[in-house]
Amino acid sequence: MRGRHLLYTFQWLRLLILFLFFCSSVSYAQEITILDENRAPLVGVEVMSRNNTALGTITNLDGRADISQLIGVDSTISISFLGYEKARYHFYQLMENEFILSMKPNDYLMDEVVIVGRREMLESEVPYEISTISANEIKRLQSQTSADALDQQGVYIQKSQMGGGSPIIRGFEANRVLLVIDGVRMNNAIYRNGHIQNAITVDQAILDRMEVIFGPNSLMYGSDALGGVVHFQTKDPRLALGNKIKTEGQYYTRYASVNNERSGHFDLSIAGRKLGSLTSFTMSNYGDLRAGSNRDERFSEFGLRETYQSEFGTFPDVAISNEDPNVQVGTAYNQYDLLQKFLYVPSEYSRFAANIQFSTSSNVPRYDNLSELRDGELRWAEWTYGPQQRVLTSMDYRYLNPTRISDEIILIAAYQRIDEDRISRRWQQSLRDIQNEDVSVYSVTLDMSKQLGPSKLMSLDYGADWQGNDVLSTAYTTDIVRDIPDQRILSRYASGGNKYSNTGIFATIKGSDTNSLWHYQGGIRYALTNYVISYSSEDPVAWPSEFYNGIDGNNAAFTWSIGGSWNGLGGTRVRTMISTAFRSPNIDDLSKIRVNSNEITFPNLNLKPEKSFNAEIGISQSWLERDLQLSSTLFYTRLNDAIVRKEGTGPQGQSKWISSGDTLDIVSNQNAQEAYIMGANLIASYKLSPQLKFNGSINYTRGRELTSNESVPLGHIPPLYGYLSAEWNSSDYEFSFRYRFNGHKPLSEYGGSVDNPDLATADGALAWKTFNIYAARKLGDKFKVSLAMENLFDQHYRNFGSGVSAAGRNIVVGVSGSF
Repeated sequence: MRGRHLLYTFQWLRLLILFLFFCSSVSYAQEITILDENRAPLVGVEVMSRNNTALGTITNLDGRADISQLIGVDSTISISFLGYEKARYHFYQLMENEFILSMKPNDYLMDEVVIVGRREMLESEVPYEISTISANEIKRLQSQTSADALDQQGVYIQKSQMGGGSPIIRGFEANRVLLVIDGVRMNNAIYRNGHIQNAITVDQAILDRMEVIFGPNSLMYGSDALGGVVHFQTKDPRLALGNKIKTEGQYYTRYASVNNERSGHFDLSIAGRKLGSLTSFTMSNYGDLRAGSNRDERFSEFGLRETYQSEFGTFPDVAISNEDPNVQVGTAYNQYDLLQKFLYVPSEYSRFAANIQFSTSSNVPRYDNLSELRDGELRWAEWTYGPQQRVLTSMDYRYLNPTRISDEIILIAAYQRIDEDRISRRWQQSLRDIQNEDVSVYSVTLDMSKQLGPSKLMSLDYGADWQGNDVLSTAYTTDIVRDIPDQRILSRYASGGNKYSNTGIFATIKGSDTNSLWHYQGGIRYALTNYVISYSSEDPVAWPSEFYNGIDGNNAAFTWSIGGSWNGLGGTRVRTMISTAFRSPNIDDLSKIRVNSNEITFPNLNLKPEKSFNAEIGISQSWLERDLQLSSTLFYTRLNDAIVRKEGTGPQGQSKWISSGDTLDIVSNQNAQEAYIMGANLIASYKLSPQLKFNGSINYTRGRELTSNESVPLGHIPPLYGYLSAEWNSSDYEFSFRYRFNGHKPLSEYGGSVDNPDLATADGALAWKTFNIYAARKLGDKFKVSLAMENLFDQHYRNFGSGVSAAGRNIVVGVSGSF
């Protein structure tokens, strides 16, 4: 009892001392500063008396507010701001925090804030369709990779192997969809026009969110953003209030039965008042993927892996009978991801952020090739991507002090290094072909914004960006049996060196009316691309003489967009936009040499940029009293000079090429006359109660290439697809039911070899549906156990254009926590 009495006495003395200190400091401590988690000032935060709401103020451009009128009236103040959780503070808490407060984002409201370019905007101000995938959603659905997380949320994904995932947005794929991470373009000079796997090099475990911008966005991002933009936003380091250093972290471990996945993640945040650090490490080990066993009776053997190759590197090759043909032997790989970020805020006007990312993997088997048969035998003994490595370093500087020319300046300088190797060997042949691609990417982006007019209802965003690429491509063949010197073979890209650069300047004007019912924006961009491609005289093929001296070229384009939105008082919102966009052919388009099935692609250095005219309209209706939302978008894109794969000729004008005993048809990338893509989607959300919510979406796309004589299907167009879900959440439990579906796409609707018709059934891509259940149990504030059961009925299915069947019945168990 005596100890407890002393404790109570100590607490009252502490409060008395703080109160006396507070009273003595009123004369000079009448201002409060309110910041976000990154110590950037929050403008317009309401600071009110708890008991007398007539007394209050708002923070200024520096995040400061004078609270002298509140002192002595109430012992507690409340603060509130759109997108952030409301909070209350007692006077002694203000004293302990030295009158500096930090607001915490509200996950529900923050869904209304989206990242466009390097800036945050309210979704109601954006005239085009945007979807946000939060970190909580990624965790809830137990996504193994970033590509899987996109797939779960309505972005169509193609896979040639388990270690891949190529997003398709509005009928555009690969180098026509722009990937961005933390404001830095990931697309480089060798992003191909078929299918890519670069999205999986982004660690989904450390993402704060993913923003999917549907439709062309060349105005902000330049070339490549024809179909849309996927912006990966990683978490930022935190800063602490006061002078105390704060340490916190998160971790998880996960197991999935369908591919024997064993993953673990750990991140640590160290927060000081001006300097913060975030360190993250993720390790994932994936075994061979088991496909579903319940097949369409018409194609009972489709997708079975009856035999597989003997151990990598052995000779002679042996075809091994697969004990379980549903297991796709040749899909296993592992991956490691490391991130280190530093945040330094020397003043309320300046912010520096350093970002270092490293992703690497084991060899990633190319399953579609490893399962290919010729005359009843396996075609390939080996076909893997070498360790796929991505290195990114960037420095992000932001200056927030208003000047005559800007209110905010954002400068991002970055360097990226990408290593892509391909290792292949024909069945029962001892020669192993090795292709190495090393890409160095340098980039600088400058963004500025300025509010205009006395009412500040209009703003100007403007800036410039530059990206330079150096591509080194080498290739050789080595004999795994005989001790003979390695021999030079055709490299994937020009062997004498490749340089490629993008330069752009842009400006956008945005504004709204005084009631914020109407929002509008319009802008222009000028872009210039340059390339230099050189071939070596040591190549095992006779190129035209001008190829050896180096071929240079450039393309320039003006693009524009104009759009707006109207937010009615009855919950109705209408948005519309028309725009032009372009994509300049990169090194992959111009100079790639590649074997695919019975074809070999040869260079075409006369390609012109793809150009498009785009229009879209979106309508949404919200019934707040019913917690019901419906939205629909219609879009149309007219594409001129679309780059497609067609019959071509070799260096000497030949139409056939003999390689390792195979006679291959020569094709090349060529500009089509014209093409169009059109489509629509419908999204619905209904909140039946605070705990129960329903969501759903359905997407339809149609694309045609227009020639002088006919209209033929355009490649990369997915079938009808969508999902329905029900979510129930309480303070301790989370449950989710998810139904996903795909329509049928017949072979007659395939757009040629780019859609991989040889990897589909005789009836094309079959319709499919899956049922999935997700659950989680919170054990206290810092520990959670998760369970998922996916593809409950073990249906066998393969996404359109894919070369690997999807996962069969899967049980996922995860444990996560924080400290």
